[in-house]
Parts: sequence; C-alpha cells; structure tokens
Amino acid sequence: MAMHVTVPIGSTRASVRVPWYATATFALLVIVAGVVMFGDPDMAHNVAPIGILVGDMVAGVMFIRRAMRLERAERRAWTLVGVGLIIAATGIVVVAIQLAITGDAPTFGFTDLFFIGGYALVLIGFASLPHTAG
Repeated sequence: MAMHVTVPIGSTRASVRVPWYATATFALLVIVAGVVMFGDPDMAHNVAPIGILVGDMVAGVMFIRRAMRLERAERRAWTLVGVGLIIAATGIVVVAIQLAITGDAPTFGFTDLFFIGGYALVLIGFASLPHTAG
C-alpha cells in the first residue's frame, strides 16, 4: 500500500510513490514533535530520542532502497547517506543500552563515534553526488 504524491515544485511535477512506512513515520514524528513542544518535559526527554531514532532509521533505509535503482556514483552517494543515518541511529540505541546498564551516559564518550561517523558518511555522501562533485 503506497501513497502517490505529486511534487508541487520543479519542472517535472512528477508523481512520487511514498511507501506506507514513510507515511506512518511522518505521522509518528508529528506526534513526537507535539509531545516535545507541548507535553510534560520529563516525557519529552524520553520521547524525543525515540523520534530521532525512528526518523533516522526509516530515512536511512529509504535512501538505501531507492539508491539501488540508480547508477554508479549516484547510487554510492545516496547509499552513503543512508548508511550514515543508520549508523547515527545505532548510536542512539547504544546510548540507551548504556543508560539501561549503567544508569548514566557520559556527555562525551565512545558512543560519540557512532554520531561522528554517521554524520561524516552523510556529508561525504552529499559531497560525492555527481552534480556537487565539480
């Protein structure tokens, strides 16, 4: 089950297929944003990382899946972006596990490697897109 959205900008005005899980993720993120902005601050502290985790994971999977349809340099670039987002999301899981086991997560520590590495891959992916490479 997919939703088709007509892109309102650009010269093609193409119809884009949006997977059901992307629509569900968007709805979840809207709910999370509402809780963070208007809800109890303690609840927001717990809900916000879940929203970031789900958003990064779904976006990463979507980038990787869609990249499979592309060719060479463009496929590599978008796959790097997707992998980077998934690595950053993995960092959130590692921090949560560390909090569950030890009760504390240092402000700076080994878990930052997931975020730094993930975001570095995202930036490398964007920078290596064929139309930005030179």
